[in-house]
Amino acid sequence: MLPYPVLLLRNREILGTIRIKIMPEEQKEFISQVSHSLKGPLTTMHLYSEALLSGSVGKLTDEQKEYVNEIHQASQKMVKMVNDLAGEAKKKLE
Repeated sequence: MLPYPVLLLRNREILGTIRIKIMPEEQKEFISQVSHSLKGPLTTMHLYSEALLSGSVGKLTDEQKEYVNEIHQASQKMVKMVNDLAGEAKKKLE
């Protein structure tokens, strides 16, 4: 049996030569699934924060409005980032 450091080096050599090929269609599907999975919770945050800010579920204090507004703006930025990243990734596959 080979010593442990030699086994590690051989494993690295073997793993370094393995390439997993994913077809562009599968990559696009993966990007779409990840994008959808991220946008779901972000959309929920966005809609709930919007409802809170509108006052439709009760009046907020000024401090509460500030916090909810930060959540609302952050969720908008995150959705935009997810859309941008997914769009760029899909462009690279075309």
